[in-house]
Amino acid sequence: MYKSFIAAGLVIAMFAFGPAPSGADSTDELATIQVTKVVEGVAPPGTEFVVTVGDCRNREDQELTFGPTGGTQDAIFDPGVSDRDCTISEVPPGGECTLVSIEPPTVTLVADTTAVYPVTVTNSCPAAVDDAEPAAAEPAAAEPAAAGPVTAQPVFTG
Repeated sequence: MYKSFIAAGLVIAMFAFGPAPSGADSTDELATIQVTKVVEGVAPPGTEFVVTVGDCRNREDQELTFGPTGGTQDAIFDPGVSDRDCTISEVPPGGECTLVSIEPPTVTLVADTTAVYPVTVTNSCPAAVDDAEPAAAEPAAAEPAAAGPVTAQPVFTG
């Protein structure tokens, strides 16, 4: 009889507290971190900028690869059932391009909320250099002399 009271108590506790949730840290909502890569100056052809959106507490990091002219790409996450912070980082590609700023460097995904979070990552590269020698200045052409008056002769066709 004592065992039946314990069993009944466990059954009541299961209904009172409900079953353990599966995927308790996920939601049906999706959050988008929209990364815009700005390249000031001119990046050498073939340059790749890799921006990492990560550390979103138990979410896999996402790497976004941009070409030498930049652009905009999205990293999409499940924001979960509690707010979570994501960090945005970039390893500069080397060469003469340098990382200028990441604004904002951290994005807080709001729980159970579909939202777009804009981020701008800016790099500075040297200005384009024209390898050709500058052309020697050509002498200015002389102005033609002003035309004089023209006297027209009538033509008779008889």
